[in-house]
Amino acid sequence: MNANRNRRGGTQPDEKTRERSAEERNIVSPTPRDVRAKAAGDEGENDEKSDPPATDTRSL
Repeated sequence: MNANRNRRGGTQPDEKTRERSAEERNIVSPTPRDVRAKAAGDEGENDEKSDPPATDTRSL
């Protein structure tokens, strides 16, 4: 079966139908804005960034 076909016909659902369907199924995916913010390090939930591990300063 063709993955691009829906059950009613041979075309893909429009944006409104797709959004409604996703909401009904509780599907949440990141928006491009969320993805860009995460890539830029602007996450709201994890504002505290951990420090990198300390290096050993003693010489052998």
